[in-house]
Amino acid sequence: MTHTASVIVQVQGSSDQASALEAQLQSVPKDAKHLEVEGDTPSDVERSILGSHFSNVESLLLCAGHNEDLNDKGIPFHGPLQKLEIVDSASEVFQSPFVLDPT
Repeated sequence: MTHTASVIVQVQGSSDQASALEAQLQSVPKDAKHLEVEGDTPSDVERSILGSHFSNVESLLLCAGHNEDLNDKGIPFHGPLQKLEIVDSASEVFQSPFVLDPT
């Protein structure tokens, strides 16, 4: 069995940081299957950039850091996402269709 390493990207949770995220993604493969998002909860703009870049994520790890705002509504519901792991946002209510309707 081949283990595929996770791709780790850093976000700032701000739409002002979009260019920094886009620059970071220039060296990241678009077909990564395992993605870790660290630093903060992605802003709507950052989530859109991530969604446009990655097309094959099966496992998503979201590490929100000290900011416990989950902002999970924009997590894509379309395949091939099979596993969603959220760390640090313990007091938040899920709003993601992926969590609310796993069909």
